[in-house]
Amino acid sequence: MRIGKGVNVKIVDLGAASGSVSLETNKLYKMTLSAATTFSLPSNVNASIHNQIKVLVYMPAVVAVNFGTTHYFNALAPNLSAAGYYDFYFDYDPTRSVWVAGAISKG
Repeated sequence: MRIGKGVNVKIVDLGAASGSVSLETNKLYKMTLSAATTFSLPSNVNASIHNQIKVLVYMPAVVAVNFGTTHYFNALAPNLSAAGYYDFYFDYDPTRSVWVAGAISKG
C-alpha cells in the first residue's frame, strides 16, 4: 500500500464476514463483522519493506475478534465493547518479527 499524491489505493470489500479471514500485506479492506472473527495474518513477510494492513470495520453488534497476534499497540488488546465503526491496524515489526495490532473506534 503506497499512498501519495495522485495514488489510488483499491479497497478490497470483504462484505459480511466471520470465522477465519485471511489478510494480505499492504492491503486496505472493508467489512462488516457478522459474528466471531479470527484474522489470519501473512507469515511470508518481506522484512526489508514496510508492511501494513488496514481494515475498515462495521460491527452491528459486539462480536469476539481474534486479531491473529498477541502483540498490540500500547501493549493492550483493543477494547471492542460497543457496536459501531472501527479501523483495525496491523503493522509488521521486523525488529521483533511479529505483527502488532490495534483498533480505533470511530464516533
